[in-house]
Amino acid sequence: MNMTESDLKLTQKAGTQKGKANRKPAAEYPIAEICEMVAEGKTLRQIGEHYGVTSGAIMRWVGLTPESREQYARAREAAADLFEAEIIEAAMAASPESAPADRVKIDALKWVAARRAPKKYGDRQSLEHTGPNGAPMTPSVIVLCGPDDGAAAQD
Repeated sequence: MNMTESDLKLTQKAGTQKGKANRKPAAEYPIAEICEMVAEGKTLRQIGEHYGVTSGAIMRWVGLTPESREQYARAREAAADLFEAEIIEAAMAASPESAPADRVKIDALKWVAARRAPKKYGDRQSLEHTGPNGAPMTPSVIVLCGPDDGAAAQD
């Protein structure tokens, strides 16, 4: 869907402080179509080019309502799943000759998937508390005592 010239002008105006009063209602922005493109793995820059706007405008549109933000988050997770499939396909198709190039592609896809769905594909980090030499920690209680309220200081 390409925007008409008047839609484009209105969109550009909506990005400025003066034009905020002229902003279209959230329902008039193509949120479902944008989210579909995100789920297909398109970047915000590619989507912005499709609509003739900046990636910042796309993010403003998506952020207009809680529902659109949730829909966008689900689309990002779906794109991460798509990248997972591409990673597996690239790994299966790798040959000794193409391995270095395939490794670069796979690493890039893994990086993007981890950013789009960090809970599912991000690097997991855990923090373990252990005592000396890896032994279980022994809880300690330290009690700090201050001077008496001056009662003993009177000589």
